[in-house]
Amino acid sequence: MDYNYNTIIIIVVILIIKIGTNWGVYMNNVGSALSTETDVVCKMQVDKRNAKFTSEYKGKEYYFCSLSCKKKFDEDPEKYLSFYGSRK
Repeated sequence: MDYNYNTIIIIVVILIIKIGTNWGVYMNNVGSALSTETDVVCKMQVDKRNAKFTSEYKGKEYYFCSLSCKKKFDEDPEKYLSFYGSRK
């Protein structure tokens, strides 16, 4: 195949745009993954940046998907933390 200079430039520009678009999506996904915690009550993933329900226990912040999960945890934190092993 013979490619002229303009065709090569167009292909390179398309690749740069495509890579740039995918890079943004990739970095957004990485950022989201790094900002999630597991709700220790229901095991759901919670975005720490937008969490409405949190509790602090023994110096660690815990994030919850709902007020119901937060209340259950607050009543007996050790019950839910023992699922993950000793975190004292």
